Amino acid sequence: MKAAPAIHRIDLPTPFAVGTVNAHVIEDEPLTLVDCGPAWAPTLRALQNGLSELGYRLDDVELLLLTHQHVDHLGLARTVAEASGASVAALDVLEPIASNFESHMRDDDGAAAELMRLHGVEDSVVEVLRAVTRVNRHWGESVRIDNPLPSGAFVELRDMRLRLQHVPGHSPTDTLFIDDAHKIVFGGDHLLAHVSSNALVASGSANQPRRAHYPALLTYARSLRSTREMDISVIHTGHGEPVRDHRALIDRRLDQQESRATQILELLREQPLTAHQVAVRLWGRRALQQAYLTISEVIGHVDLLLDRGLVTEVRDETVVRFAVTEPR
Repeated sequence: MKAAPAIHRIDLPTPFAVGTVNAHVIEDEPLTLVDCGPAWAPTLRALQNGLSELGYRLDDVELLLLTHQHVDHLGLARTVAEASGASVAALDVLEPIASNFESHMRDDDGAAAELMRLHGVEDSVVEVLRAVTRVNRHWGESVRIDNPLPSGAFVELRDMRLRLQHVPGHSPTDTLFIDDAHKIVFGGDHLLAHVSSNALVASGSANQPRRAHYPALLTYARSLRSTREMDISVIHTGHGEPVRDHRALIDRRLDQQESRATQILELLREQPLTAHQVAVRLWGRRALQQAYLTISEVIGHVDLLLDRGLVTEVRDETVVRFAVTEPR
């Protein structure tokens, strides 16, 4: 077996609360970059400086791999591709999103606003948050995916053979690039060492019809269980440090999901509540400042309860509430 090539992490600044995002350089043939950060001048400078410290220039990059659709990971992709001439490869379901990114962001903002209203967020809060997300659209541009690949396909490098594995949940397009021989994975935000990845319920993809109640956390839990069975030594992640004991971390994440679902069930035993009302009880002011993220978390955990028949949806003309299922 060939030795694994050198892999270098470049920490890239972002204009988002998440902080820095990781890009990874694989010193192989072709010279490969995994993710690239948002389309923000400080990000581009940091990427150029990081490559320079490794002895490369931006135009030395020959292949760009994208792990998923979020702007902090692919926003700079068109700039990198145009500056370097690099080929861009990604999961096939990401292609229609990446190639029409501005339109996708507008549609996603609209879907998120509808979701927030449906689950009890006041119009005034929704409009303030929409103004914020309109600013965020500027951090991404459409990019052509030269090589859209199905799950199970391979990206062939000289010393690595990267298998694509679709692991939806955090986003509908989450992708692992897996080198089975060396047990190395490039995982984007599928599994992070320092924080649990959000499963955002309003995110859509070209082959996933939009719905008011997309079961993101259920999907994510299934993907995590699939990843748990993999023979992996290290996952190079989209934020923070690499993951080196993925099974133990996944077990903790799944346990955390169960604990949160139980906490929400106890709140619903008191009275039927909207997802936003649950979020306010759990997180207070943060539920107003980050309404979309917090109701996504609530709805995701309620989905676990719905799936088990422990709660039910109660709809009126404007909002959805969740109530504990009456015993038979």
